[in-house]
Amino acid sequence: MEYAGYRLSFRQGVHFGSTTVESAEMTFGADRLFSALCQEAVSAGEDELAELYGLAENGALLLSDAFPYLGAEYYLPKPLLRIQAQGRETDARERKKYKKLSYVPLEEFDAFVAGEADIDALGKQEFGERTVKTSVNLWGEEATPYRIGTYNFSVENDGGLYILVGWQDKKTKFLLEELLDMLSFSGLGGRRSSGLGRFELHKADLPKAFLERLEAETGFYMNLSVALPKDEELPEALEGARYLLAKRSGFIASERYADEPHRKRDIYAFQAGSCFRKKFCGQIADVSAPFGKHPVYRYLKPIWMGIRP
Repeated sequence: MEYAGYRLSFRQGVHFGSTTVESAEMTFGADRLFSALCQEAVSAGEDELAELYGLAENGALLLSDAFPYLGAEYYLPKPLLRIQAQGRETDARERKKYKKLSYVPLEEFDAFVAGEADIDALGKQEFGERTVKTSVNLWGEEATPYRIGTYNFSVENDGGLYILVGWQDKKTKFLLEELLDMLSFSGLGGRRSSGLGRFELHKADLPKAFLERLEAETGFYMNLSVALPKDEELPEALEGARYLLAKRSGFIASERYADEPHRKRDIYAFQAGSCFRKKFCGQIADVSAPFGKHPVYRYLKPIWMGIRP
């Protein structure tokens, strides 16, 4: 498997799904990215959609969640491990800082896992800011104002998101890059008609040693995407694991699915940053309702990073 990173540079803000329209998340999961790529594949033709699904289902194409970057510094999700500072006990104040931290710089990751990182320095992370603006719904007999949340990455500090991708052959890489390029003009997330979610796509200059760790056999592994084992994989995956579960839901975007909007079937999956002693392959789950006109897939396959706690 070959791996590479891609930078997504957003200049007009993003609106990634959260609990309310007024709130906004900074990042998105691999399942959201896969759904967006499927929509672009539909535009390109049914053959492209079938090919994309087949590659992902067979493990020939892997996607990570989106993680932040600032300039040349790339960040990884905080591993869900019990971190003990070397040579001393941590007090309640310091433990709160560890708990509050969401991302760790790639260059500091090993030091963080070993308990040797400066937690105060790591806590000073400002990737951008959330804003709330008032918009107006012009549909219907009278205008209705509502508030919408957006996240704006720091242009001054060259902030944005990056993804990791794995592929088995050049044909798969070509298809992926073609769909990503199409997606950069369509945009990711909500409120795309107003320009939110559009991005510039560039190759990420990630260290070779880091990319090699995505295939390393270390005996302990961190997952870099929202993922869920198959039923037969679950008992072994849970042995010695440390994880958090995230609820995945949302509405079905396809206009061909039904005559009116429908929600996807809710499903719970392991968050990125969850750590396991045994790897699993994961699945692409059908989250459609029984009355829909076609399946609706949620991508729940992992990208593994070998770690040494």
